[in-house]
Amino acid sequence: RKRQDETMRITIVHGQNHKGSTYNIARALADHTVALSQKAGKGESQIDEYFLPKDFGDFCLGCAKCFVENEAKCSSRARLAPIVESLLAADLIVLASPVYVYHATGAMKAFLDHLGYMWMAHRPEESMFKKQAVCVATAAGAGMGSTIKDMADSLFFWGVPKTYKLGFAVAAFRGESASRLMEQAGIGFETFCARARFQAQEHGEDIIVCFSPVTKEFTTKRALTEEELEEEERRRNEIKEGEEPLPDPPMELKWKLPDKTEISEEDFAADEEGEDQRYEIFRFFPDGGASGIRKFKLQCRKLSRTYDISPLTGLLITVREEDLP
Repeated sequence: RKRQDETMRITIVHGQNHKGSTYNIARALADHTVALSQKAGKGESQIDEYFLPKDFGDFCLGCAKCFVENEAKCSSRARLAPIVESLLAADLIVLASPVYVYHATGAMKAFLDHLGYMWMAHRPEESMFKKQAVCVATAAGAGMGSTIKDMADSLFFWGVPKTYKLGFAVAAFRGESASRLMEQAGIGFETFCARARFQAQEHGEDIIVCFSPVTKEFTTKRALTEEELEEEERRRNEIKEGEEPLPDPPMELKWKLPDKTEISEEDFAADEEGEDQRYEIFRFFPDGGASGIRKFKLQCRKLSRTYDISPLTGLLITVREEDLP
């Protein structure tokens, strides 16, 4: 539960490096939690994410120094410390892992092995007694229960009083071919558009979808009313030289293009917005309608696909696919 007058913090530990189904589910959970907190007027939120083994990949050596002496004596402590500090500061802990042979990934197991000293039978951390947690597991078949148990056991013995357990059946692994990566990017974009469309209908306001070629992120923001636009223009005109410009309305949703994929910017050039080169590409209305560009091109390695965007749903229709030289 969020403490009064403090930033709500969420820490996600991903049991894999890649951003597939498990990552997207865990991230969507965290983003939705932040959105609910902001809607309730509970102030700022912060999400910390760690990917295993990229951010920590050491195996426990079984030296027992963390039990007998102090966790600072662990030979992996310097690499482990940033994640532990984030866990201790978090209000919500999310542990996420795909199923690998009926269990959590080896990287997740190795990470949790290093935190055995925090079990209540050894040296419990009092802050753990006030947190909540979620375990997320995905599989093309069976094994979600045992994978969740691998992670939930540590949370229980750390003293976390409430742990939610989420298992999701997903499509089988098909490798990272260019076609597969393109398909994942398309699904991610459609999911993002569906959330933006729902946001417009839920809040009864126009929601603008923007794209930044610098960060490769799609973001949403609330469209200003005519009165707000006039007030913003008046305030901008009053800003003295050298002062910081007024910030844009807060971005509420974000989705980043997957690694190894690019998007053609030729369709966005006419809609440049500000010095950060963020382009308005789509706008969803409260009545379910939409307006904006009708197509864009995705590229991955030597594959290029041009899509039509449905003006009502944001769903993609492949118009043309070609191999690049």
